[in-house]
Amino acid sequence: MGLGKLKAIQSFSCLLGIGLPGVLVFGGWLTLNTLDEMKPVMSVSFVFVLLGFFFESYYSELRFMDCPSCGDFIRVRFDWECVHCGCRQGEEQLLVEPCRHCGGRMGKISCAECGEEMNL
Repeated sequence: MGLGKLKAIQSFSCLLGIGLPGVLVFGGWLTLNTLDEMKPVMSVSFVFVLLGFFFESYYSELRFMDCPSCGDFIRVRFDWECVHCGCRQGEEQLLVEPCRHCGGRMGKISCAECGEEMNL
């Protein structure tokens, strides 16, 4: 699974978990008159928020990913040099995050073993 997809799942899960009760109540699909009516909605929301935090912790600890072509490990968190401004980041940072100096993003990475290029 790509890094962008992991971040999208994490963001969507948190937004859904936080926004689901509001959409249901303010949209008129659900009236929450008692605490018993709120329990199922809040339980589902809690599960989505936990799922989002799980993906966030996995995403923040991610150091390597597998090359889809040869299966070799590719480093995705290190002190990388920006292709736009040439500056190093100064500390470990994921390749999908913007450059700390110019805001530019890495477009592709290539596997050192087989040379396969992948979009970030």
